[in-house]
Amino acid sequence: MRLFGTHARTVAEPPRARSHMPVLALLLLAALAAPAAAGGATTGSTGGAPAGSDLNLPVVFPEHEVTGDDAYLCTAVQIPDKPLKLVGIEPTSDQRIVHHMLLFGCKHPAQTATVWDCKMSPTCSGGTDVVLYGWGKNAPAIALPPGVGYSVGPGTGIRALVLQMHYLKGRPANDTSGIRLQLSERPVPFSAGLLAFASGFAIPPGKPSTLVPNGCCYSGWEPLRGFATRVHTHALGREVYLNRTQPAGLPADERVIGLDPQKPQGFYPVQPEATFLPGDRLTMACDFDSTGTSRTVHAGHTSSDEMCNLYLMLYSHLPYFMWCLDKYPAAEVSGPGGLPKGGRLQPETALWQPPAEVPPEVKGGNKPYPLGQVSGLASNGDGTVWVFHRGQRAWNPDGSVFDASGDGKDSVLPGPAVLQLDQDSGQVLRAWGAKQFVMPHMVSLDYDGNVWLTDVDLHQVFKYSPTGKQLLALGTRSQRGDSATAFCKPTQVFAARDGSVFVSDGYCNSRVAEFDANGTWVQDYRLPQRGELPMFVAHSVVYDECSRRIYVADREFHRVHAFERGTGAYLGQWDLGSKYGAPYSLAIGPYGTVLVLAWQSNEGKIWVVALQQEVGQVTRAYEVPGGLEAPHDMVLLPAPLELTGSGERLLSILVSETKDGTNMHKYVLAEPTAGASSAQQGGAAGAAAGGEQEDDEAAAIAAAKAAAAAHFGGSTHQHQQPGALAGGEEEEARVGHSMVKPVDGAEQQQQQQQAQQVQQQAEPGEGDEGPEDGGEQQGQQPAGGTGAAAGGDATHIGHSMVKPVEEEEEGQQAGQQEQHVEQQAAQQQQQREPEDGSQADFLEDEDEQQQQQRRQQEQQEVAAATGVKRASSLTRGREEERHALGHAEAQPWVLGLVFVGVALAAWSRLQHWRRRGGAGYHAPPGAGTAAANGSGLNGSGLNGAGASLGVHRHHLVHGHLPNGVSSDLPSPQANV
Repeated sequence: MRLFGTHARTVAEPPRARSHMPVLALLLLAALAAPAAAGGATTGSTGGAPAGSDLNLPVVFPEHEVTGDDAYLCTAVQIPDKPLKLVGIEPTSDQRIVHHMLLFGCKHPAQTATVWDCKMSPTCSGGTDVVLYGWGKNAPAIALPPGVGYSVGPGTGIRALVLQMHYLKGRPANDTSGIRLQLSERPVPFSAGLLAFASGFAIPPGKPSTLVPNGCCYSGWEPLRGFATRVHTHALGREVYLNRTQPAGLPADERVIGLDPQKPQGFYPVQPEATFLPGDRLTMACDFDSTGTSRTVHAGHTSSDEMCNLYLMLYSHLPYFMWCLDKYPAAEVSGPGGLPKGGRLQPETALWQPPAEVPPEVKGGNKPYPLGQVSGLASNGDGTVWVFHRGQRAWNPDGSVFDASGDGKDSVLPGPAVLQLDQDSGQVLRAWGAKQFVMPHMVSLDYDGNVWLTDVDLHQVFKYSPTGKQLLALGTRSQRGDSATAFCKPTQVFAARDGSVFVSDGYCNSRVAEFDANGTWVQDYRLPQRGELPMFVAHSVVYDECSRRIYVADREFHRVHAFERGTGAYLGQWDLGSKYGAPYSLAIGPYGTVLVLAWQSNEGKIWVVALQQEVGQVTRAYEVPGGLEAPHDMVLLPAPLELTGSGERLLSILVSETKDGTNMHKYVLAEPTAGASSAQQGGAAGAAAGGEQEDDEAAAIAAAKAAAAAHFGGSTHQHQQPGALAGGEEEEARVGHSMVKPVDGAEQQQQQQQAQQVQQQAEPGEGDEGPEDGGEQQGQQPAGGTGAAAGGDATHIGHSMVKPVEEEEEGQQAGQQEQHVEQQAAQQQQQREPEDGSQADFLEDEDEQQQQQRRQQEQQEVAAATGVKRASSLTRGREEERHALGHAEAQPWVLGLVFVGVALAAWSRLQHWRRRGGAGYHAPPGAGTAAANGSGLNGSGLNGAGASLGVHRHHLVHGHLPNGVSSDLPSPQANV
């Protein structure tokens, strides 16, 4: 799906703030907490509103004594138990009392308490943890654009809201600080989302300008519209901007946002709205002035540290949330707008009624034209679907051709072979292509809305305007070949952003042919000659603009291959034969996934399979119900508003068949409890019964759909004059970065070993089970810390889990004092219980391991300074260590040493949080000195073989990554 529109250049700046008080950073969010039901309390009405109406929900932070400075407190916001749209947020706080507020969207709040201290604990649990709103310095309210809303409540990706308050100097009596939420049951066509940027860096003293850049490439299936932004630095920040860079061959950078971070830090409109298409690289930068400082300033959470953050509110049909952490994209594939782990493809029959024929009033004449085998489907996001069909001609499984019209199998089809349908109802809106095609195959659309078609009998590829005017033909008519000017039964075209096209060729060739925008052959992509099987029926092709990967479906040998554009390098294959069968169609899916329509003909099963970026690995697989007989192509669409109502807009998939009868079937991808099942009864999800209410909702839906259809228009290739990147592209080499000390492979194994020892000593049960309710708090690793969680599908896209430690390596770990300190530190951690089916969070593991490493190092230094030998040798077992520790506790000098060790560990932990709060992060293992001097993530550290990403997992909120996203992180190679 592709939406079309012009691009933004600048954003209006907010009025200057009265206060110039330095902005304190947010607290570091801690590791994943145990899943809990929403139980926090806020004041204000929580009752339901009539269907189709709006609800103003005042949220006053509950009574809670606050005596100290810089208190971070959280409470769960009670909302009506129904799907709703959050369409506006108004602050009701004063900066003299509240330094800042953040509203989080969660699957579950982190705790059940009415108010909890979230300075050293997370806000959310259960995976999703996204920022919906931020406020500081008396910034104004925000209203989302008409037709846009955050989906919240049951059946959505955001099932709970958590309000975080930062009280600067205690809390006065009778304080009523909070927010007012504008909620609505009215259906809206577009879903709000967020793109957040965070960086780790160091600013040298005495420089009038230090740029800290950070950028990521957007890879997805829908274009995004940016409509509001918030920037954040501390006292040294002078400007924060965002540039948009298009793929090679298109106009250069254009400025989208430029704001003064010293002004009120709320969300402000992006004017005009900015359209971001797949393949756009979004580069933000903070400009710092350190002329008044005499020391190096690092990224951190205190007022003496700095931060570099930008938040961009977006909308598209389905929600989209992504974090860009030091040029690394991170997204939760299972999150809002993604591919649910427990999702099912459910037939949609309430609205979708595919036509059996083309009516005369559409095609012209006085007779209808029958709809035959549907070989191709495509969509461009304007509410319609393009169909390429064969009329009364059929291509039989044995390769023979039958023509019921009697015109002969080699004659052109007499009726219109190209149709444009309403994507929700199936109504025929446009038809053309009579007497132009012999054996239609597949259809595609480019970013200008032109229609690309392949004909396997004519051995040609065609480009048409949306109205049916032929613009280009590639290949020699009715002549087979394998050259720059000849195809042999070409199957599909994929059009890239720069106007180039990739042709899968085909039934009797084994290649993908690339042509430039003028139709000139560029190069072929073929399998290496290594004695392997060649491609046998290259049936479908897609191109990922960010990774520059070309994917091709090798149908008969049940494989999907990947090539690197330009170099032609072969990257590997996904063998689907044993589980899913033959790949027929490919599509770019949510969050940069590649979806495959596969047919396991011997089992009679059809699958939609999501491939990982890691070659050979599969992320998700959904069985297609309904007993289809001959699947051929698929297209992704937003589910109809009539089905989702005020709930979250879901993903639907339209599948075509090449057989007699009904040849287009629509499915909605939803969890079993979502509204799509009930929608089969014909009602909107969450809508109340009743004639007037149904009429009102139908009218609202019709108005929303009409507005959505009219929203996008024009050509995405009508480019504006690009703006220059301030400071020049050479500034990309971040000045003065300084990272936390990297962890090498041996240290990482030691840390993993320590974590396992602490867990085994602290936990009452075996395996990965958490402590019993009501017992003492026990420190533990997240479930599945060295592998998949029990029952879970540990899909770390492009990453391996932290390497488990072999049993024989245990003797290399901790002595008496070290082990005792580890136990003390573990008992201070928050009690956590793994969610059923949850996945291990390797970023959290790395964070905890590096904390343990620092404690170990400082304890070693204490031991060396006092001349005390470690009480345990490398060969001592655990029982001997415990016995020795128990004996040593009777010695006063040992008690003193333990006390010193505990004090140093506590001091180190405090300094760790202060030093790294908000934007600090760990360099990836193996980054070496490059990480320490600021080039680790920009050099080999991120791209090293098998290296796990080391960025601190708390980057999203003023530099924090949300909880629970590590299991679905994209590959680093997805952004080369």
